[in-house]
Amino acid sequence: MTNETLVNDAIQAVTPLTIEQVLKEMHGTCAADWKQHAYGEGWKYRTTWVSDNAFIGPRAIAYGHAAIRDHARLDDTARVGGAAHVSGYAIIMHNAHVDGCAIIKGNSLVMGHALVTDHATVTNDADISGYAKIGGYATISEHAIVCGDARISDCAVVSGNALLTGDAIVGGYAAISGDAYINYGIFNGCAYVHA
Repeated sequence: MTNETLVNDAIQAVTPLTIEQVLKEMHGTCAADWKQHAYGEGWKYRTTWVSDNAFIGPRAIAYGHAAIRDHARLDDTARVGGAAHVSGYAIIMHNAHVDGCAIIKGNSLVMGHALVTDHATVTNDADISGYAKIGGYATISEHAIVCGDARISDCAVVSGNALLTGDAIVGGYAAISGDAYINYGIFNGCAYVHA
C-alpha cells in the first residue's frame, strides 16, 4: 500500500457524505428531510432528535425517530434509526447499526458490524462487536462483552464480566453473569450460568 493510497483512504474516512449519497441509501426521502448536525457534520433526518453535545461523524447517519442524547457518539459509517435511543457517553462506530426501539446508554460501545435492534438494552460499560446481534428484550449490562457471531434474544440477560463470543446463542429467559465465558452452544429457556 502506497502513502498516496493511505492518504486517500484517510480523506475518504473524514469526507462528509453528500446528500446524494444519503438519499441513495435512505430510499423514500428527499433532500429537504435531511440536515447535517453541527457537531461532526453527519446527517440527521427531520424526525430524529440529536442533542447539541452529541457527535454525529461525517459518514454516520441518524434517521427515523431515533434520539441521540447527551454526549453520545456516532462514528465511521454507523447507523442509528427506528425509535432507538443512544445516550450518556455511548459510542456507536464502524459499521454498527442500532434500530427498532433499542436503548444504548452509559459508556457502552457498539462497533464492528454489530446489530442491536427490537427492544434490546445495552447499558453501563457493555461492549458489542464483531457480527453480534442483540434483539428481542435482551439486556446486556455492566462489563459484559458480546462479540463474534453471538446472538442474544428474547428476554435474556448478560451481565457482570461475562464474555460471549464465537457462535453462542442465548435466548428465552437465560441469564449469563459473573465471569462466564461462552464460545459456543445454545442457552435457552430458563438457563442460568454464573462463573
